[in-house]
Amino acid sequence: MPVGRHSRLITFRVWNVNLEVNMCLSNLFIDSDGQQEEVMRDVAQMQAHNNGFMFIGLLGEQKFVEGKVKSIDFVDKHSVVLRQP
Repeated sequence: MPVGRHSRLITFRVWNVNLEVNMCLSNLFIDSDGQQEEVMRDVAQMQAHNNGFMFIGLLGEQKFVEGKVKSIDFVDKHSVVLRQP
């Protein structure tokens, strides 16, 4: 099975059967004056809070970022771009 640039191929062994799961994760970018800076990789969850978002990574790391969503691309770039106030 081909794995994309932003995908993770995870193999599990259950009852002597290998199961392969292709997980698509996103990267988080902050847009400031047209320049995008990557601030987190392998984002698995995004939760809205009052003035921003809590991002939770594949291994459980958490990062809160203030801002508004500028764009989300789930297909090609697997990215979330926030615009900060």
